[in-house]
Amino acid sequence: MAERSYSKYFTPLESDPDIFTTLGHQLGLADHVVFRELFSLDEPCDGKVLAYTLAFPTTPAYDAERVAEEFQADTISDQSDIVFLKQTIHNACGLYALLHAACNGHAKDFIKPGSVLQRLVETSASERSSFLDESGELELLYASAANDGYTAPPSDPEADVEWHYTCFAPSLTLCKLYEFDGDRRGPLERTHLADDLSDFDSKAIGLIRQCFENETGQKAHQFNVMALVDVS
Repeated sequence: MAERSYSKYFTPLESDPDIFTTLGHQLGLADHVVFRELFSLDEPCDGKVLAYTLAFPTTPAYDAERVAEEFQADTISDQSDIVFLKQTIHNACGLYALLHAACNGHAKDFIKPGSVLQRLVETSASERSSFLDESGELELLYASAANDGYTAPPSDPEADVEWHYTCFAPSLTLCKLYEFDGDRRGPLERTHLADDLSDFDSKAIGLIRQCFENETGQKAHQFNVMALVDVS
């Protein structure tokens, strides 16, 4: 598995749809694109779902799976419609899940001109991590969002937290569903999609359901799922 390397440390972001929505709007998402928490995987979400984020407690089983899948990750070029962001900011996996949701699939159509998100998408694939590292605007907006949560931040900002985020979003040109995790080498292709992406919801929910079923023990109920939704 590739060694993790971080350039700075952020306070972890709480998995709260209001916090994610506010930060997403400040970074450049249109006002009609919001995050909504899914309390049941069996209930449909109002609006058009653009992506899903999943927050979960890390376990030895998850770490072993990461090792096994590490070299299955795709390499992304500037010609791809996929925006993958290698995580270089420690404890900011919630931010990377938000960014992956906002910058891929049809969500990209709802990014405001001149915003942080637009500048990020227009940055070359090889320079996107540096863009995030060096963006003072992003850091200020994130710090405000991270302080809005109910959970007390860790006393040591460099300490690992046991929760992690990942994102499920489509590629429009390849008609594939990808899992985006900034701690991996690249996005992981999970399954093919119909040409019109009409099966994105069902296949993404199926993958998320597998994540629940793969974990056992007392922490299995602690998963948190949010959908990025166009409610226009």
